[in-house]
Amino acid sequence: MNESDCESRPAPVPKRSTLERCVAAGVCVVVVLCAVAVIQRDRLRAWWWTRQWLGAVDAEHRRGYQTLLTAMGDDAAPSLLPLLADERAEVRAAAAGMLIRASGRDVRAALTAALSDSNAAVRDEAAHVLAFAHGESALAELSREVFNARGDVALAICVAIGRMETDAAGRFLADILRHHPEPDVRAQAAELLGLRRDAAATAALTERLSDDAPVDRMLFIERRARDAAAFAASSGSGAAVDGDMRRGWRVADYVHRALEQIRSPEEGPATSQPVAGGST
Repeated sequence: MNESDCESRPAPVPKRSTLERCVAAGVCVVVVLCAVAVIQRDRLRAWWWTRQWLGAVDAEHRRGYQTLLTAMGDDAAPSLLPLLADERAEVRAAAAGMLIRASGRDVRAALTAALSDSNAAVRDEAAHVLAFAHGESALAELSREVFNARGDVALAICVAIGRMETDAAGRFLADILRHHPEPDVRAQAAELLGLRRDAAATAALTERLSDDAPVDRMLFIERRARDAAAFAASSGSGAAVDGDMRRGWRVADYVHRALEQIRSPEEGPATSQPVAGGST
């Protein structure tokens, strides 16, 4: 080997120690984590606020966190969706309500599943959010599911459809009134058509004026009135009401009441007396 060969050969690069390699890797990890935190900062914030909300004892603090989480919309969904399976009904209901600004199929699917919840408040909250946040995108699916569902689940789906502010929802309610096999669900459809003052449903309602099937379950408006009265009674501003406000009513009674509301909307709510048969 001559002297010129030695001069042209590059000097060997010194190997980095294990410590140096670990430090470099650690710096890279920190940089990546910081980047993820910046990109996902809203979701991380939602996760933290959810934990704080669950642990808050003071009602005012809980309401504050609920307001923040509701405003975050889709960013809060990953933290709120698991709460729909919480063992506490009040947590499930609140989580459903806070999803009102969240969109996406996963949210809609979770809320639709919540219509089968064992707790009426959870079902009502899920129906409310589906109606106002998802509307048309959920209507077709719910209109199919209502005929497969039974009992409280079918009632919850009917309420969700009835609270959607579209003409199509009114047509689906009329279809439920005509064809659903359960009297409670037919009565719920009639009640909602009356609340909507849906004149296009007059023909469907008239067809059911002779529906003498008894209604066994408390329907949506009755539950709301009962809950409002119970709250007023607990706060000392009113008296509690009988839980069986319309005991003995038939489908025809709800149909008659709905027709009164449609024909005389300027007179306010129609009479709550049955047209025949059962008594209040």
